[in-house]
Amino acid sequence: TNAHVVANAIDIRVRPHGSARRYAGKVRTYGPDVDSAIVEIEESVADNFWAAVADSPPVELAASLPALQETVRALGFPTGGRTICVTEGVVSRVDSIELTPPADSTLVIQIDAAINPGNSGGPVFDARGHIAGVAFCKDVRSTTDNIGYVIPAEVVRTFLDRCGKDSKAYTLSPSVPYRWHKLENQSLRAAHKVPDGVSGVLLTSVAPALNSAIRSSDVLTKIDGRPISDDGQISLRGNELIQHRYLLRNKSIGEKTVFTVFRGGEQVECPPVELMDLPPICPRWPDVDYLPEYVILGALALVPLAQGHHWYKECPPELK
Repeated sequence: TNAHVVANAIDIRVRPHGSARRYAGKVRTYGPDVDSAIVEIEESVADNFWAAVADSPPVELAASLPALQETVRALGFPTGGRTICVTEGVVSRVDSIELTPPADSTLVIQIDAAINPGNSGGPVFDARGHIAGVAFCKDVRSTTDNIGYVIPAEVVRTFLDRCGKDSKAYTLSPSVPYRWHKLENQSLRAAHKVPDGVSGVLLTSVAPALNSAIRSSDVLTKIDGRPISDDGQISLRGNELIQHRYLLRNKSIGEKTVFTVFRGGEQVECPPVELMDLPPICPRWPDVDYLPEYVILGALALVPLAQGHHWYKECPPELK
């Protein structure tokens, strides 16, 4: 399912299609960096749950991204009913979008099938009956129509790989370890002495952990041998382009990355490096990279005392 579906959840219930009974569940793995989570059926009702779905055929994750204009079907329980809902559409494009901060960008499949509140975490099937991805959001701006987003199967597969053997010790996706600037401006290219035959992006700052491989003012030309254009895009498949950050964000644990840069008038292939999550100064997710600042004691939720902007006017007289 999606991380935002189970975030801060106290009571989780799972109801199989065609059954009126709801089974207690719990969050086993929480991955807010890719908006994914694993829900496990409570041990006390697990046998009954699996007996209820014993006749359901297993499904598989798709081995590759769906083609453009391929028919897809989204399943879920959207607002407006209590039975399963199936909506059909086509793949509009494959792109990389920014998730809600503090999460970074991720690879997504854009579809025109209806996705509404309640579809989040539900499967989206391709034309072959495989799971193309997991529905997770839609564009709600008034200027757009029929834009829904799906987390692709390959991102889900990498998420499962990062969960570890016991599905509890989740490792966050690697961060992009540098800041960069497009090299489309001819004056900028001339200032950094980049010849016409070289394409890539200018690195403006680099995380200290990678100083042994890449440096500020390098021109990043390739990642794992895949050329980068002057606007930061790479070839996804055929004529489809996508931002190069996708190559870094979807790395598996232990998978090395090879950067090729233009430095000192020549192409330099840097030694392989293993990328990792680079925590920012500010904490991001409770129970992921910091402990929550509250304690639940019976029916009470105890939180730190804080002074709001108008605290003096709003607080009881005895506290003034």
